[in-house]
This record gives sequence, C-alpha cells and structure tokens, in this order.
Amino acid sequence: MKTAAITLDWIRNSGNKFSEFNISVDALNLINKSETLKAEIRAYASSENTARGNTNINPGVAQYQPAGSNKEGVLQIAADKLSSAESTFNVLAHELGHFSVEEPGAIISNARANAVANVDIVAYQNACNLTEGYAKYNEVIARNELLAANREQALAEGRPLSKYEQDLEDNWAGSSRPTRENFDNQIVKNFTISAGAYGQLLTPEQIANATALALGEGNKANITSSTSETYFEYCKKAAENVLSSGINPPASSPINQELFRTIYDSDGSVSSDSVSFTYDNGLQIISTHDEGDANRVLKIVDFDDASGSTNILAIDSEGREDWREVLFNDGTSHRTDFDQNNSHAWSVVDSYFDSQGRENYRVVILDDGRTAVTDFDQSEDQDWSRIDYLPNENSILMDNNDRSKTYIYESGDKQSVYFHASGLLTGEFTSPDGKISYPAPIEFAWNGDPNDPLNIGIADLGGPVIQHNPLL
Repeated sequence: MKTAAITLDWIRNSGNKFSEFNISVDALNLINKSETLKAEIRAYASSENTARGNTNINPGVAQYQPAGSNKEGVLQIAADKLSSAESTFNVLAHELGHFSVEEPGAIISNARANAVANVDIVAYQNACNLTEGYAKYNEVIARNELLAANREQALAEGRPLSKYEQDLEDNWAGSSRPTRENFDNQIVKNFTISAGAYGQLLTPEQIANATALALGEGNKANITSSTSETYFEYCKKAAENVLSSGINPPASSPINQELFRTIYDSDGSVSSDSVSFTYDNGLQIISTHDEGDANRVLKIVDFDDASGSTNILAIDSEGREDWREVLFNDGTSHRTDFDQNNSHAWSVVDSYFDSQGRENYRVVILDDGRTAVTDFDQSEDQDWSRIDYLPNENSILMDNNDRSKTYIYESGDKQSVYFHASGLLTGEFTSPDGKISYPAPIEFAWNGDPNDPLNIGIADLGGPVIQHNPLL
C-alpha cells in the first residue's frame, strides 16, 4: 500500500529532524518512490530516542550514533554526500538501515555487547558484519522499490523508460556496469535464488538475515565455506548464532556509546565501514572493514592516562595479533607488524616514526632470527636518503641523494662498490662472499619488494640477470 508522499515543506520545517540536511526536490522525488525509505524517515523523525540530524564536518563521511547512556541517537551526514539526488537517496537508505535495527535494546546491539563481554572475537566480527549488512540490504530494498516504481509508471504511461530511468536500472540493478550497487544487488539476487531451494522452510526474516550477513562480509558472495556447506547455509547459521546471542542483554555493560561510520570514495562507493564501542573509561573497540579486504580487523584503543600515550592493538578475524601501535604524547609513534599467517620471510617489523609522521628507522626480524635495520633520512639533512644494514657479513647499502648507490661490505678491510645514478658500474665486480665475479659493465637492481631491503641483484647487460642475495 502506498503512503502519502513526503513533502518539501515537511522535511525542511525547522522542527523536523532532517531540516539541516539539504535534501533537494530531485532527491525527494526518488525518496517518495520507496515505501521503505519513507517509513524510515518518518520513524526517525518521530522517535523519542533520536536527536536532530546534523552535518558531519568530514567530507565523504556519514554515520549513525545509536542512543546510549543518556544520549539520543543522531544521524550525521557530510554535505558532499547530499550533492546529488542519487547519493542522497543511497546515504539515507544506508544510515537509516542502521537506525532501523539499532534502537536501544535491539537484538543485534545486545549481540555485540555480549560478544564483547565474553571476549568472543568471531562472534563480535560476525555481529559487526551483520549490522553493516542490514544497512546495505536496506539500500538494495529501497533502490529496487524505486526502480519498480519507475517501471510501473512507464508502463502506465505507455512509454519506455527515460534515459535517466534506464541509467538507474543499469547502475543499480544491472550486470554490465561494475558498480557497488550492482554488486550488492547481485548478492541479494543470488541469495534469493539459494533460499528458493528450501521451499517454504525459511521465513522472509531468515532469508533477510542470511543475506545481510553476506552483504556485510562483502567479498565472499560466491564462495563455499570450509565445511562444504553452501555460503547461504553458512551465512544463515552465522546470522542465527549472532541473533540468538542477543536475545538477552548483558548483565551489566560499561559501554557508553556506539558509532556506525561509513566512509565513501569520491565516486560514491563505500571505502570502509566501522563499528565502534566507547567505554566510560575511554577504552574503544573498533571493527573496521575496508572494501576489497577479505576480513574485518578488530582494533582495541586504550588511552594511558599516566603517560598520555595511546595503545592500539589490531586483531585479525581469526583472533591473531596483526599489528600494534603506540602513539606517544610527543607525537612520535612505534608500530609493530606481525607475520601472523607466515606469509613473509620475516616474523616482526618494528617501525619508528617522528612527530611529523615520517619513518625514522625500521627493524626487521627474519624468520631465521637474523635482523636487518633501515635508517631513513626523514629530515633530509644527510647525503643519503636511506641506509640498509643487511644481515650478511655486516653489509651496508646506501641510497645516495644523487640516486647513486653504495654497497659497503666487510672482507678483511672494509670495501665499497659504487653504482652511479644510472645503475652502471665499470670495472670488475666480485661479490663479498666470493661466489660471483663478473667483468663490466654490470647493473645494480632490486629483486622483490623495493621497500624490503633484503635482496640485491647484479644484472649483466649483455645477458641474463644474475642475482646475488646478501642474505644467503
């Protein structure tokens, strides 16, 4: 059943909670084609638990902060996200999707709080995926209602879709254009088809919950789980586990405030989303998902009142420590990265940054226990830009400011090999270990990651590349 249209006078009235947002006539025309979005705007405007929406001062950011300890829920949207009718429609559908499932005492909010109380990282990450998925699912539902209204109107008027209406179809529910909206819509379609195989065994709510979890995970729509069940079955079970854990609120909760934040790219696509808890003592737990990454990262931010420093701990989706960072009160910082999944030749990388955020030096601990150190000339007051102290016979590699390189090694007396800016060396070169000896001309070259100074290559200009690894 169609409800009355939302009028411009109503939404711009000074007493309306949406009056601060610059919602255009064109945007309102789109909004009035979605019964879901109209209902959510009216629900927010009339809720006793929400405050007047306001402009987020950070470009590209929209967020919903649910009601918390003596605080009303509030919607904040950056002005640039309301610059077009389509962007306005999408951002309102997304943030009000959060609002719809995040009222005080809601099951999904209880589920996150219980996961935190039980220190259950997997449950917490699934709960965060689910709440973000609800927001994305709400977008898809609202967009499909709008597109259906366009088709219905065109049919009633005996005309084809206008160019603008067809563009909306192609961008939001097509298959040929690689848009975020099409990607999310395809997940919903795939899950609707998957759910159809169960006949009448599933309720619409169960289907929506499973679909929301898949949308929250974002990049796993076509995989099957390690247990050989379909991805739909996996999402259905994960969503049910989350929701069952939220039936009862935690016995006591020190949580002061939650925040759902979405950061958009300049083209309107989502760059990242996050869910954060802030405790009365200032401790924060933040779950962040960057688009394109496989899993969420959980960050624990602790403020040390005694020293004035901030400690940040990042945990991957399997509960392993990924990295940690200490932000000191003088502006300097220390970051430690762990190879928790054994995908690199190193186990730990320690990086130290000055008060301007420039890397000062780096220590790399290799899997075999040896150590490589890199010193950066971040203040640009040396003749070199970086020096790598390599873990092989006290070898040193210098990147000079004239783009030349100096390779210094210990072999009895200290000896140097110099490569000028083009990388060429005249004369004979003998490697420090005596294993490689080639006549000129030869060329210096990195092998592998240029930011990981573990390999040196010597290229014979008259033939194949000859590699010398100082780690061997």
